Amino acid sequence: MKIVRLIEDGGNATAYFDNTFNDEINLKPFSEVALASIAVNTNPTEIQVSEKNDNIYEDTVGDIPITRGTYSLDNFDDLMFSIESSMNDTIGTKSNIAGKAAAHTPWPEVGRQWACSEDKDTTGFAKDGKVSIGFRCANYEGAEAEAWNAKQVTVGEETGVDQTVKRNGGTVGDADATLASEVVLTWGVGRFYVRLETFVETDDPATEDQGIFIGLTRINHAKLKTHPTIEECVFGIHAINPAVAYQLNQGAEYYNDDNYDAGTAHTAATQGDTIGFERYGGSLYAVQYTLEDGETIPTRFLMTAGDEAVETALPWSADTDAANPLFPVIIMLGEATKGVVDQVQISPNAFDLFTQKTYTPIIKTNGKWGMQNNDGKQMSYLDFQDGNATSSRNISSFLGYTHSRQPQESAPDNGLSTMDAETFSWNAGLLFAPSLQGQGYYVELMTGTCEGYDGMTHQRKNVLAVIPESDSDSKLLFQPAFPIFLEMNNSHPLVLRNIRARLLQTDGSNLQVSGFNSMTLLFK
Repeated sequence: MKIVRLIEDGGNATAYFDNTFNDEINLKPFSEVALASIAVNTNPTEIQVSEKNDNIYEDTVGDIPITRGTYSLDNFDDLMFSIESSMNDTIGTKSNIAGKAAAHTPWPEVGRQWACSEDKDTTGFAKDGKVSIGFRCANYEGAEAEAWNAKQVTVGEETGVDQTVKRNGGTVGDADATLASEVVLTWGVGRFYVRLETFVETDDPATEDQGIFIGLTRINHAKLKTHPTIEECVFGIHAINPAVAYQLNQGAEYYNDDNYDAGTAHTAATQGDTIGFERYGGSLYAVQYTLEDGETIPTRFLMTAGDEAVETALPWSADTDAANPLFPVIIMLGEATKGVVDQVQISPNAFDLFTQKTYTPIIKTNGKWGMQNNDGKQMSYLDFQDGNATSSRNISSFLGYTHSRQPQESAPDNGLSTMDAETFSWNAGLLFAPSLQGQGYYVELMTGTCEGYDGMTHQRKNVLAVIPESDSDSKLLFQPAFPIFLEMNNSHPLVLRNIRARLLQTDGSNLQVSGFNSMTLLFK
């Protein structure tokens, strides 16, 4: 009988034991081998996010803060949401969107939405319990899209932005002529627009039960086939009459000048205006685009103070709003001849999490959507702020990434071209740590052979031992009561100087470990 202790000191980052001995290990013909014990430090299933590791840097997004706290199997979805919402709140700024792009023209980042998940059903690109962080770019959707429900409105036969929407029944003044979208507004960078194609003065310009109302509601009226109401809209814009300023609303409450600083007033509604909502930089804005001199369409926010445009950010809370869907709606209050909209445009949620229907947002095909640094070089990388780079409790390790920087192969300044795509993700190499509790493992002998067979590969494999599960958050300790010896099938003596073995997860993937790890083998 011979006993051999194998050591892995964390240098491989995985449970791969590769030891070379100064002395020869002589084995007689027809020897047998067994696992005596194994002790490894696995990735933790709980992590503390503090000031030392509460940030990820992405080359095209910038700093991505992570909410501090303790994350485990019970609340790891909160960690995913924190990363995802921070990435979406970071993309898009006033400097590269507002005031530079006309209505109905592409923005630099419009349609882009980020996601972080270990569940492929929610992102489409996460695989087998391994975390993916990435983005999709979705096309605009217009009123002609299948995911609209029209009630007592006519949607014109035109296509694209030229398609008109107007009342065709019901009672003028009532919110009974509606168009409700089943498409969810993006969490990333995007917009919901309509143009006041026809908007003429009525006999009583001050009456609020007229005109055109657009809003965002939490209720999927398209799916329910019901009328949306103004009161149900968490945010709304009401074009009452050309003689009356735009009104903003939150629920049933209309804003007025008292809601804002002295000297601030709403701008007047005008035929030809494009009005709507823009989402970028973590905020939601009510906007107006007004044609000037027949040439340009500069951004005019719905509030002005004297001659200066004032940015009107609607009340927005990432904790309560970012995770909840916003469905665009159009309510035609006035007469069909007095108010018509066209150029309806929505930037949909690129992952379509809430509709639960066959509709899938179209991935952009009209050109490349690569992200560029300031030098114009195509490049993007993730860099986890892990504090101590060798710690087993780094964010990157916890998520299953084998290195704190993704991709590891390139330096930040070499012009990496991986992001020139409509959809892209960084995929972790290892299973997400919280999913490991109760997960099985097996030991594979890499030196010589043993009589083991594997049902996953349907063939012989050097399976030395199977470990049913780990009942520890960050340590695997296993010692069978009775070691099971397997034949090595060596018809001649063996002389070993190097012995290799590895501990794998039940799906055959590597197990990330840290610190000092040991495996003990018995030969007889």
